[in-house]
Amino acid sequence: KQNMLIGLGVVKLLCNLIAQEPKKLIKEEALQVSIACLLGGNKDTQEYFGDYIKKDASNQFIISLKDMLLEAFESLDKSQAKRNELKSKLIQIEKRLADLEEIESPTKAQKVERNKTKELKRVIEEDIKTTELDENENPASYTTNELTVARAINNAKVILRFMQLLCENHNINLQNALRQQLNEDEKGKNNSFDFCSFLSRRLEQFQRLLNNQTFDVCAQLVDTLIESIQGPCKLNQKALVNSKIIDSSREYISGYEREQELIPLGLESEEDLDSIGDLKKNIITMLTSLLEGEIDMEIINRMAMSLDFDIMKMRMLTVFHRFAEKTLCQEGIQVKDIPIVKLNQKLQKDSFDDSVAEAFEIYILVHSLADSIKIAEDHLQRDKFNADQWKAFEFIRYHTG
Repeated sequence: KQNMLIGLGVVKLLCNLIAQEPKKLIKEEALQVSIACLLGGNKDTQEYFGDYIKKDASNQFIISLKDMLLEAFESLDKSQAKRNELKSKLIQIEKRLADLEEIESPTKAQKVERNKTKELKRVIEEDIKTTELDENENPASYTTNELTVARAINNAKVILRFMQLLCENHNINLQNALRQQLNEDEKGKNNSFDFCSFLSRRLEQFQRLLNNQTFDVCAQLVDTLIESIQGPCKLNQKALVNSKIIDSSREYISGYEREQELIPLGLESEEDLDSIGDLKKNIITMLTSLLEGEIDMEIINRMAMSLDFDIMKMRMLTVFHRFAEKTLCQEGIQVKDIPIVKLNQKLQKDSFDDSVAEAFEIYILVHSLADSIKIAEDHLQRDKFNADQWKAFEFIRYHTG
């Protein structure tokens, strides 16, 4: 079906709609069809999109994608950063209100404060409703170009997914086209747009917006960045590093651990913790992908100096501990009491496919760095681990192929 559509000239039609159509709904539908044509890494479809980008003298196709994505991000900047702030404030107010209501014989001043706190709680809850995602929203009902929260989230995910599929299977030409668009004479377009640097900076900024509503956008953003550099694409690697992707990755890896941090974001369930683990795993995969190809000591040095190896070890320990609890069905077991022989006996063929995969990614990353630079190698010496960390490290090392 993909090849039949391609043969009918659908790619050119889709590109023209995305580039020129004033109605947002039609652009959105065109992007969905574009994704369907690219699924599975269809090389012919990729080539047609690549040819269109080169022949697009005004670069309107890329500019239109940029404008749509920027609009979605700016909409989320306003609503979801506000949502996170309000949720944090609401938790503090609810705690204060609970304290006031426990007072058996409140003073007049305490009664006044309680009533004011109740009213403030009501106002904040009303404000939070304006930032809610309507899961029942039907795109078919869109009659204007106005962006709701749901529409902004969906558009961001769809555009990022489209870019990921353009690059799938290490399509070096389209990977490079994400960073710089060329004319047919192979010279750069005057209004070329660097999506790689833009998305790298957006990942850093997304920490303010991350919550249960926007989580999938962040996950897709990381997937797209990974696809843009694997192969490797050396120039895209440099673009990401120069846009401080290593620093922002460090913040994601070290963050989202404490309950008081996760509750305001609506990310406190076991399923949420697994999703956070998957996100961190993919961010570490992205860092490892920056090291692909010929050794680049500049990238290695920047990564070794920026990453916090102690945090990486603690994260590996946390992942290992949760994995052992689940595998042994012994919630709350201390790391020192985990029976490694019994844990190994419990392993199944697919035991390493999900919750512990992040620990293996951390191991691969730190060893890749240790192979090239002494400062990283020093961090892997036995005396740089505590007993629990070493137990986790040894388990992962033993099972690394």
